[in-house]
Amino acid sequence: MPRQHDLPVDRLRGRGAGEGSCGGAAPDGTPPAAACGGGGGGGGVLRAPAAGKAPGARASLAVLILAAACAAASLPEAAVTASAAPPGAAPTPGGIAVNTLGMEFVLVPAGVFIMGDLDGEDDEAPLREVTITRDFRLGRHEVTQRQFELLTGRNPSVFRGPDNPVDSVSWEDARDFVERLNRREGTRKYRLPTEAEWERAARGGGRSVYFFGDGPELLGRHGWVRSNSGGVTHPVGMKDPGPYGLYDMYGNVGEWVEDWYGRYHYGEARRVADPAGPPGGTERVVRGGSRHDDAFHARPADRLGSDPSELPESIRGSYGFRVAYFPEPVKKSLFRRGDGGR
Repeated sequence: MPRQHDLPVDRLRGRGAGEGSCGGAAPDGTPPAAACGGGGGGGGVLRAPAAGKAPGARASLAVLILAAACAAASLPEAAVTASAAPPGAAPTPGGIAVNTLGMEFVLVPAGVFIMGDLDGEDDEAPLREVTITRDFRLGRHEVTQRQFELLTGRNPSVFRGPDNPVDSVSWEDARDFVERLNRREGTRKYRLPTEAEWERAARGGGRSVYFFGDGPELLGRHGWVRSNSGGVTHPVGMKDPGPYGLYDMYGNVGEWVEDWYGRYHYGEARRVADPAGPPGGTERVVRGGSRHDDAFHARPADRLGSDPSELPESIRGSYGFRVAYFPEPVKKSLFRRGDGGR
């Protein structure tokens, strides 16, 4: 039963989402169609110079700059910042994309992972081999109070601070923010991540309980939980990031995701692609644990179902969210109506 409760920065303007070109020819004369691949998940294809042409220093620099612009081409009006990976962290593919609200997005690569935990709560089983079929970008940080207030004109948070994650938001509040952001950017490609997408990101490509290993000994380096938070939230980005460059995936505030809450059940399937969860229900899913949760409930596989519109007073200060950006819509879901549910 679930519980209740420092390199120089260059900014490069990109074209519209998924357009597949960087806009304009490269400084060495390479046409955009030859220099960039398709839009995809924030990554373009850098083509080698034609045979017999040895570009000079300026041309080589132009190629590097063009590659960065291609990586950002899928995010409307985005900027890409070059940044050094933190010590011990895997390099973040595709750089960091920044939208007009100042929200930063990193690339989560497509791939296969094992979802769930047999040593966790009952609703985390059975284990499934899940394929995320395309790259996507996920907010580097939980949405902050500054960002939420700028877009909605209000701040419901209990633990105030402009760079603290917004807290005390319902799932409906989170969805309203996403809709406003889509209108602001002139796109329909922002949304909350699904449970599977969120867990893929939180696991960082590994198979251990946490991305740093099976034991919670290093959790204090990566998240704010009961043992180190003092019972309050903290500004985003103060702990070490995970392998994909994501901060605060464990603790600080629990994060709403897109899915209805229900037991994992995809018929007899143990291999699924881009699962979207049950087609309906009464609760939505919260992931990642919060400032008052212990290590067990900050695991990537941990799940919580909660009313999407009402927040009990006892858990105020605990729920926030982060936003995902998808250059392509979900192509299909292998969840069959009638197979899932409470």
